[in-house]
Amino acid sequence: MHKSESNDSACASSKSQAARFRSLFDNRLVGIDIVDAEGRWVEINDRLCELLGRSREELTGRRLDEFTHHEDLEVEAALARRLFNGEIRSYRLEKRFLRGDGGWARVEVDALLVDDEPGPLRASVILDLGDRERDREESARLQTLVEQSPLGVVVIDPETARFLQFNETAHESLGYAREEFAGLTLADIDEQKTHEAAVGRIAMVLKTGRARFEASQWTRKGELRRVRVTARRVFLDGRPCVQSVWQEVAASRDSSTEQARQDATIRQILRTAPLPMGIAELREDDGDILHIFDNRAACRSFARPAGSTSGRWGGAELGMDGAALKAWIAAYRASQRLGRAVHFEDGRDFGGEQRWLRIVVSYVGPATSGRDRFCYIAEDITERKRAEAEILRLNRSLERRAAELQTIFEVIPIGVGIADDPECRSIRANPALARILGTEVGVNVSLNAPESERPTTFKAFHGGHEVAVDDLPMQVSAKRGIALHDVEIDVAFEDGRVVNLLEHVSPLFDEQGSPRGCVAAILDVTEWRRAQRERERLLEDLREADRRKDEFLAMLAHELRNPLSAAGNAAEILRLKEPDDPETRWCCEVIERQTRRLARLLEDLLDVSRITRGKIVLRRETMDLRGAVERAVETIRPMIEERRHQVEVHLPAEPLWVHADPARIEQVVVNLLGNAAKYSEEGRSVSVTVSRNGESAVVRVEDQGIGMSPAVLEKVFEMFSQVESSIDRSRGGLGIGLTIARSLVELHDGRISATSEGLGSGSTFLVRLPCVGDPAPDDPSPPRPANATRATPRRIVVVDDNVEAVVALARLLELAGHTVATAFDGPSGLEAVDDFRPDVILLDVGLPGMDGYQVAERLRSLPDGHALFLVALTGYGQESDRHRAFDAGFDRHLIKPVEVETILEVIASALPPS
Repeated sequence: MHKSESNDSACASSKSQAARFRSLFDNRLVGIDIVDAEGRWVEINDRLCELLGRSREELTGRRLDEFTHHEDLEVEAALARRLFNGEIRSYRLEKRFLRGDGGWARVEVDALLVDDEPGPLRASVILDLGDRERDREESARLQTLVEQSPLGVVVIDPETARFLQFNETAHESLGYAREEFAGLTLADIDEQKTHEAAVGRIAMVLKTGRARFEASQWTRKGELRRVRVTARRVFLDGRPCVQSVWQEVAASRDSSTEQARQDATIRQILRTAPLPMGIAELREDDGDILHIFDNRAACRSFARPAGSTSGRWGGAELGMDGAALKAWIAAYRASQRLGRAVHFEDGRDFGGEQRWLRIVVSYVGPATSGRDRFCYIAEDITERKRAEAEILRLNRSLERRAAELQTIFEVIPIGVGIADDPECRSIRANPALARILGTEVGVNVSLNAPESERPTTFKAFHGGHEVAVDDLPMQVSAKRGIALHDVEIDVAFEDGRVVNLLEHVSPLFDEQGSPRGCVAAILDVTEWRRAQRERERLLEDLREADRRKDEFLAMLAHELRNPLSAAGNAAEILRLKEPDDPETRWCCEVIERQTRRLARLLEDLLDVSRITRGKIVLRRETMDLRGAVERAVETIRPMIEERRHQVEVHLPAEPLWVHADPARIEQVVVNLLGNAAKYSEEGRSVSVTVSRNGESAVVRVEDQGIGMSPAVLEKVFEMFSQVESSIDRSRGGLGIGLTIARSLVELHDGRISATSEGLGSGSTFLVRLPCVGDPAPDDPSPPRPANATRATPRRIVVVDDNVEAVVALARLLELAGHTVATAFDGPSGLEAVDDFRPDVILLDVGLPGMDGYQVAERLRSLPDGHALFLVALTGYGQESDRHRAFDAGFDRHLIKPVEVETILEVIASALPPS
């Protein structure tokens, strides 16, 4: 029986404790929550739900970090870990919770560890710092009003009767300095001057809550003054005290007059105060508010004329909104019930404008009307509310932007690293960068991280050398506050893989402008670098192939020009031997035409090579375009006559001056005329017209040939393009003449175009070149020999390794009246010069063993070598070959095959023999 009673007693005690705990947990003053070790809410009281603007069902079971500001996450997580690990038993911090309306609630959290059966829990008391801040602001405003009041105001300790707080009027009206008054008690100034009387009066106020009476007080000078006292119970730091307001009253019959004067002063202060304030009474049924007095500022806030509200009911007469009326009445009654000032906000339409007031109300006492009287002070916070709404909008916008940036950070295929400290000890990597570096998302990828976090699976290199941590791009940018672009870094992994990265880094700055970190965009260019290396290898292969091609063409030209030269010389000998035999003459003409054609094809091949390598050199001069066209017509005339065409030439009467290379312009016209002759059926007409059009000189070549289709016109100037490309090659040519013509015209700053009405309609080619002014008159050139074949006989040595070419050329020179000696290599050539003492030496450059350049240098080094006239007669025709020949000491450079007349003219231009 005794044991049962004990159990019942324990059970009752437990229920009592549970009831007290539930009462404490359900308080409306502070938020309380219980959180498990995983950071999930187990239980939440109504006050915290109200503070967060969310329901209990919405929060229970959710994680705190979902509602915690991202800047507070790390600090709170660290404290929670220490709490649950047993390192600390409690902690306190300020943080921000996300409210249901999207704003942030600033709170103070006092957390402690609670041992529980399933596992430890964290219990927290959560205080709204916004309320605390508003209370501090309100207290500051009230303190200002109290300090400026003409009435003496004191707060008295009920146990010691000391003055805990007082304004200037309180001590100055009694003649005390602040420091002196702070050491006094109520008994020191009370008429009875006894502690018991003072404490008794204080006890009466504490018991009734408020009191009004008159009393006499001793001044510092020892004089008694009469005061009217209004006292009430207040709470200071949670304990009851007495607030007393003193108003001096005159001892004479003029006291009513003084009272009226003071009342008038108070009314004037209230009327002109910049803050809205007033006095009101509540109807007995709390159904309406009677405005006793509203100052001018209050009337302006209510959008009413000054004085228009006094003596009128707010709801019934002034049209006060029902919800606002209830809020005011509730605040008035709360101040009466709590015995202290109560603040609230009133937001509604005031005179057509939405405005907000922050209001402090306080209970005054019963009025003579029998109704309860209250006073209020208000502050227009419309601008603050608008600012708060704008801040909330901006916060939401920033949150959306932050979410967008976070999404970009996570999905962008480019690696992104973010460092939040100047030393880059912590670098956050997005998924793309984590993939590049072979790490998990969320892992610190900084090579400058603390040793426990530092990655060990890769190293950074530049130019084959490992990069020191302080020299890494992000570290340099963050430390020095500079942006870096196109920085190449090679990352080598443990498994031997190497990744080539290209980094762009920009610093981040704090509010003072100092570097606080950096952001890096990192591209994986491994495949691009590999492709670049392959491209460089292919380019080098192409350059090598091009070099070999040039060498081949040069050698081909040399090897073909030698037999062409020999054949041409042999034909010339035959013509001179049998000038009257028709068959011999025809054979010679065929040989000469075909050797010229082969020489021209060979020259076209070499020009293509020169053009593709940009090696064409123009020897420009002011020239008459008519002369170049005339020479071109004479050059191509054998082909035209062979095909039995007729050529019509139309030239202007006056010179048409252009700044051009005569040989190259002649080559362009030759190519166009040759093209016209080649693609016209036998017996057709080809015309060439030279004219001026504005500032341009125009050469027009027309034919009656096979014409061109639009498809052919589009690519007529492309390399190896021909109207027909059949296997029989009946038209002949390499398909490069027009390509060369276009390139040469463009090198002269001109334009070339082709038109045709279609197949069977012939073709027209137009060349346009810029005109220039008339040239300045020059000294007349020395006249050419009238007949080179009858020039002064010379002693000539011919040196060439082609025996037939040497024999043929020597025979031609002898027929022209010259004395000739021959040699077939360099050393024998030097011997021939030494024995024969020649005036002119015709020397092949491509000799075996000692080449022609070496022979020329040896000859020039002889005592009388400067008097020799050296002519390079060679198959090497590149511009570099010409320069090399002149550098070796040659006076002329002739390219095989050379017409006999040309050779004889060069010999005739040599100085007379000594």
